[in-house]
Amino acid sequence: MNVIRKCCEYYRMEKPNISYFDSLRIAQNTWPDFKVHKLTFLAEQFGIVYDAHNVLDDSLTCGKIVTLAAEKQESDNISELLKRCNLQISKL
Repeated sequence: MNVIRKCCEYYRMEKPNISYFDSLRIAQNTWPDFKVHKLTFLAEQFGIVYDAHNVLDDSLTCGKIVTLAAEKQESDNISELLKRCNLQISKL
C-alpha cells in the first residue's frame, strides 16, 4: 500500500478510497511456528503452484493463503478472521 501512497504523493493525486488487510500478518498469526512467512514459502508449504512476482498469481496465492488461514482459525468470514488475529481493516 505504501507504493500506492508514494505514487499518489509524487504525482500529486488524491489517494483512492481503498480498504485493505495485511495477509502477511494473518499468516504470521496463524502459523507462528514458521520461521518465515514469505508468499513463496507459504505456497510451497501448502502445495500451491505459484508463479512468483506475477501480479495475478500473487493475488490468487494470497487469497488461497487467507482461505487456509480462515479454515485453520475456524473463521467463516474476513471480519471474524481479522478479529481472531487481532487485526483490522485499514484505509489507504
